[in-house]
Amino acid sequence: LDLDFNTISKLEGTLVFLMSISSYKEICSKLIAHGKLESTPIAIISNATTGSQVVKVATFGTVNVIEDVLSPAFLAVGEVIRLRDELNWFERLPLFG
Repeated sequence: LDLDFNTISKLEGTLVFLMSISSYKEICSKLIAHGKLESTPIAIISNATTGSQVVKVATFGTVNVIEDVLSPAFLAVGEVIRLRDELNWFERLPLFG
């Protein structure tokens, strides 16, 4: 995790951390330590774009409640996560799962 979190935490918009499943809690902690609000929404998406896709939504402040995330997965951070219910067409397909 040799990233410039001071700069990253100041970016606006959506942040995506690929292949971050083993370190997502540390990434969240570092972003909070560098200025992101604990109320910032996050999502961990496992097996994206497959019938086995699993999405777990939380905030930086509640990230510790996320358990049992399978790899491959990525971390998405930002206000766009609040639109998940409105934009979630994929998991409503008839053959999903």
